[in-house]
Amino acid sequence: MPARTHHRSRAAQVTAIVAVIVLTIGVAALAMMALTQSKPEPTTALVNPVPTFTLGVNADAATAPPSATAQTVPVFAPAEERFLAVDSGVMWRGVAGECGTTAPVIERSTDVGVTWVDVTPTYREIGQLLSLEPFADGQAEAVALVGAGCEPQALRTFTQGEFWEPYPEALASATYISPNDSGVIVLAGVEVEAPCDEPRGLRTTDGNTALICDGAVYVHSAVRPSETGPDDWLAVDANYAVTIAASSGSIAVAHVTESCDGLTVTNFSAEGIATEPSQCVAGVDIAIPTALTIDSPEGYTLWSGDSPVNVG
Repeated sequence: MPARTHHRSRAAQVTAIVAVIVLTIGVAALAMMALTQSKPEPTTALVNPVPTFTLGVNADAATAPPSATAQTVPVFAPAEERFLAVDSGVMWRGVAGECGTTAPVIERSTDVGVTWVDVTPTYREIGQLLSLEPFADGQAEAVALVGAGCEPQALRTFTQGEFWEPYPEALASATYISPNDSGVIVLAGVEVEAPCDEPRGLRTTDGNTALICDGAVYVHSAVRPSETGPDDWLAVDANYAVTIAASSGSIAVAHVTESCDGLTVTNFSAEGIATEPSQCVAGVDIAIPTALTIDSPEGYTLWSGDSPVNVG
């Protein structure tokens, strides 16, 4: 092979090797640039904390440290709300339902809740239960939405639930959450502003009214002097409430506490003062709707699951 041809071939090989090296370096550089551009910038944003209940007005009076147990308290749809009433050995219970969507249920028991009879006045076109209270000797009174227009009516039975009749005069003095605006309470016929936009669990007896707002309990009592007028609500020192009950002079609260594997029941006066040691109802499943009623100054009945449980 001539020397010139040999040199040209040798030069071509060197040039090819250099080109490959340059190309490799270029590809590596481009890859590094792509990785750099795709790598996210470090962030200083904090993870949102686990939400806790907000207490609305008078929050300082009802504030308690949040706990891992208390934060598991579920909030049920209004249609799932339960009602329980006991008087003269007769028990009444109900599930609210939702007008036009879910039918309500009213049942009656005369054997301490062992068996129940369905006494829902479907023939009255009842669409939603707003309250259920004992009335007269073993009878009952309910405030419900009835008819195609879902209008509120007060219904009473004097026949152990077989027949129910409307009583307009009873509706005029009834207390319930307004079906038109959940932030308004119809308090003995007078509309007052609730302490929150979506109260639940409203209970009232002889002018002593209580409700739940985001786990906090508020009392509006005719027997407690009001300093600010009819919209005055007193925050009770009991957080993480699941259900409440009212008597003429007290409020019972079933709430979640770290010291009880179930529900703690605490009784309060109309002034919001705890009046006796709390009682632990162990084994209550707070993942299902629950109702509470006051049987006596020291005794309660809790409805959770299929059967009622006596407390105290």
